[in-house]
Amino acid sequence: KDWQLQKKAVIRVLADKGTYGEWGTGILLNNTHNDFRHLVLTADHLLWYGNGYIADSLHKKFRFYLNYESETCTDPLSEAEVPQQVLTGMRLLAHDRKLDFALFELLDTIQYQFEQYFAGWSIHADSLLPGVAIHHPNGDIKKISHVKNLLIDQDKIFVKFKQTESGFGVTERGSSGSPLFNPEKKLI
Repeated sequence: KDWQLQKKAVIRVLADKGTYGEWGTGILLNNTHNDFRHLVLTADHLLWYGNGYIADSLHKKFRFYLNYESETCTDPLSEAEVPQQVLTGMRLLAHDRKLDFALFELLDTIQYQFEQYFAGWSIHADSLLPGVAIHHPNGDIKKISHVKNLLIDQDKIFVKFKQTESGFGVTERGSSGSPLFNPEKKLI
């Protein structure tokens, strides 16, 4: 219940690599101009194929699924049971392999009725507890993982999640690029 606005910023990403697609998670970010530019932050490795980056021409084939979720966190029996709010294409703005981030701008316009949220952010990682990660593990509907503890080591944050009712508290393939939110509900 506490993360209803922030979850609207989290989107499922299908990275088109030419011969196959890879699921990931991204987040719509607000910027310092507060102009709701369609900026998405995700993982840099979604742009990789083999030993190098995918061709720029494939960026326009990336697909972004907004509000891909369920009220109960239960996976749907079919795709038809989940809202189909899909945008296609992006323009890469910045990325770094070592830091594993990619920032890009969506080519399509987000429709007003999608009720999207553009997340705020903070550069201070020291106050993450109690924080959460919201993600699309294996391309599934949104899940939330609560942070149990963390270790900040130079430019990396190692996170351990609390166990959930189902016995899980981890991120997995498809969670790449997912945001970590601090208690102030800002992306770090």
